[in-house]
Amino acid sequence: MAKAKKVVKAEAARSAVGKKSPRKQSPRKEAAPRESSSAYFARIRPKFLDWNPPTEDELRREAEKRQEDRDVELKKVTALEKAKLAEKKSGKKKASGR
Repeated sequence: MAKAKKVVKAEAARSAVGKKSPRKQSPRKEAAPRESSSAYFARIRPKFLDWNPPTEDELRREAEKRQEDRDVELKKVTALEKAKLAEKKSGKKKASGR
């Protein structure tokens, strides 16, 4: 019995060679409005191709911002250092867990 099933399957496989398998019909999507080829290629164009170097004005503003950030950090560090020195001069030590 098992041998007969194998023979039937083999014959079915041989007869199926060359025949197209039935495809499932997928529901059709609604037609999207067609865009022109120039609009399509403009949409997919990589953005780095349109890069422009920063202007002198932009470079100057970035440099000023970095300088301001450095000044703020320096003020913060010097304030902490002054607080440490004042604490040392007053003779107070931080409480240690010993």
